[in-house]
This record gives sequence, C-alpha cells and structure tokens, in this order.
Amino acid sequence: MTDIKNLDGFLNALNDQIEGAKLLVSDGPAFLDATQAIEKLLAEVWPTIEASLRDNGVSSDDQERLLHLLEAINALETKARARLAWSEDFEAHMRRTMETTS
Repeated sequence: MTDIKNLDGFLNALNDQIEGAKLLVSDGPAFLDATQAIEKLLAEVWPTIEASLRDNGVSSDDQERLLHLLEAINALETKARARLAWSEDFEAHMRRTMETTS
C-alpha cells in the first residue's frame, strides 16, 4: 500500500481520486461521494505534506506535479459546472415546453 503521508503517495492518491471523480460527474450521488473523499484526503493529509514541503523545500519536479494536480482539480470543477449548467438549461427548456403545451 502506498504511504499517502509522503508527497509521492499523496500526489498519486489525489490524482487517482480526481480522475475517478471525473468519471462520475453524471452520477450525482457517486460524484458527491468522490468529491467528499477528495476533501477528506486534503483535510487529513495536506497539512502534513505542507509542513514537510515547508521544512524540506519543493523540487521543480514536485512543483510541476502539484501544478498538474491543481489543473486537474480545475478541470474537474469545470466539468462539474458544465454538467450543472446543462441540467439547469434542460430544466428551463422542459418548463418552457410544458408552459407552451398546456
């Protein structure tokens, strides 16, 4: 099992969770569970990782990996917002249709 208390383990675990969450955007309950797991990982492990990075510094490779994960989180957010916007647009379309056909 990978030790998520070290940077490599943390980055791998977080990346896996983000990629998994991307696959679940269209399944509301599963997506919620996936994002809560990401939040839990960040809340429980990030403070230890951050302290280690402060003490030991951040290599350029690690910095690049952290930036990649930030981009992945932003992509996940974008995908979730797009799904939400689609749902809201579809709901509005259905309401207009029902109003004009009643």
